[in-house]
Amino acid sequence: MNIYKNTVVYLIGKPGVGKKTIGLELAKHPNFRMIDGHMINNLVFPFVRVDGKTTLPEKIWDAAHDIRKIAMETMVDIGNRDFSYIFTNYLIHDNEDETEFYKWMESYFEKLEGTYVPVRILCETSEHKKRISTEDRDLGMKATCPDLVDEISAYETMMTGHPNELTLDVTGLTPRDAAQNILNHIEKISA
Repeated sequence: MNIYKNTVVYLIGKPGVGKKTIGLELAKHPNFRMIDGHMINNLVFPFVRVDGKTTLPEKIWDAAHDIRKIAMETMVDIGNRDFSYIFTNYLIHDNEDETEFYKWMESYFEKLEGTYVPVRILCETSEHKKRISTEDRDLGMKATCPDLVDEISAYETMMTGHPNELTLDVTGLTPRDAAQNILNHIEKISA
């Protein structure tokens, strides 16, 4: 039995903690497909300034949501159930709008009727500041300002309350080790 068949891993963490990097490690497994949050956002971000300092126009999020809705419906309606998916997002705990967004995403994951694993990615502040300012983040139209880490430090990464949730502090972990921790968790809940 392939325990990674029809599995959704939802990596939730602050900008720059390593969600995409960990996701790419997971995606080395042949069944996984990576859908980074910026994969969708970057279809509309080239039309505005994205630097982590400039306020984005509200309508940009409506456009990104429309694209995300098409992607989610495609996954559910015609997606191969042998595939597994990795999604990434930054979601704040106890924020009404973000909780609503999370529930919307989770409703699509539930329609797959597979294994769903939300993973909270945490990182210590000084390491987080190093990670957020890398050149590859700038190339990916992601926030790169280390000051952003201080600005968002008061916000807690969303706790979903889902029984399969894993909280993973990646401060001292390589992306490969973090991915292995997630795979181990999937094996444990699938046993």
